[in-house]
Amino acid sequence: MHPIVNWRRIGYSSSVGLKLTAMLADCKSPQTLIHVHGTHGNYFSAGYINVLARACLDAHINLLSINTSGHDGISEAYRGEQYTYIGGALSSFSEIVSDLDGAIQFARSFSDEIVLTGHSLGCDRIVFHAITTGQVFPLVLVSPCDSYRLHELFLGGETVEEHIKRLKESEPRDKFELLPAKEFGIDNRSERYLIPINRDALLSIIDGPPFHLFRLGKPHDFRLPNDCLVCIGARDKLQTAEPDAMFTYFAPRFSSCDRFLSQNGDHEFAGAEHDLAAAIVSWINGGERQ
Repeated sequence: MHPIVNWRRIGYSSSVGLKLTAMLADCKSPQTLIHVHGTHGNYFSAGYINVLARACLDAHINLLSINTSGHDGISEAYRGEQYTYIGGALSSFSEIVSDLDGAIQFARSFSDEIVLTGHSLGCDRIVFHAITTGQVFPLVLVSPCDSYRLHELFLGGETVEEHIKRLKESEPRDKFELLPAKEFGIDNRSERYLIPINRDALLSIIDGPPFHLFRLGKPHDFRLPNDCLVCIGARDKLQTAEPDAMFTYFAPRFSSCDRFLSQNGDHEFAGAEHDLAAAIVSWINGGERQ
């Protein structure tokens, strides 16, 4: 159990009326850092969150860590008055736009400045939100990955395009039916696990923005006016290229793009949480901006 200091649980509704949960480290600051989790994660699943919350409080920055509609596996929820199921195994990637709009709307009620940060697939989520909405907030990308290459390695012999075609030609018995375990997961650098998901949710990822935005082998041409900080751990087993390749990829795609490389950090920055938190807080306060 992680200790939680100076946090309070809140509820809010996004623009689609989906009830979400969040954790807010509240220090009555005009600055708020909104944190978005990765695949099947949640508002507190990233191991560095508690350390980041303490660092933000010490620096007089609010930290708002939210559950998106893609949190955990399968969860109960309401869209307005309608009972439904959501979660990483069922929800479309594109729902992040309304999820994050709801969090931003809430944060604006007490914040003059908002910064967005994502972890893993959360990086794709905040970049996709920026591209889709045109809203310009500073962005912090923690452990961004080339999801296309990761899936290519997971599939082995089948190509990503063949996988997409096969899924599109299949018809699930119902929208809640999960795919066989072999359809989605991670298999890279001794990091191996399977991820439960249904067809539509998987297609929204592998035939959607996450397989195009950060694809090093076929660079996307997006350009954003946002300032950005990219944070990578040298021991991250989900990285499919050297850190410099990822830093180089992002550099021309933002108005300014700073980098933080932790030699001891893994995908969750385990053992390097304090260094990561210090780098993020310093950057927000202008200490590392270009």
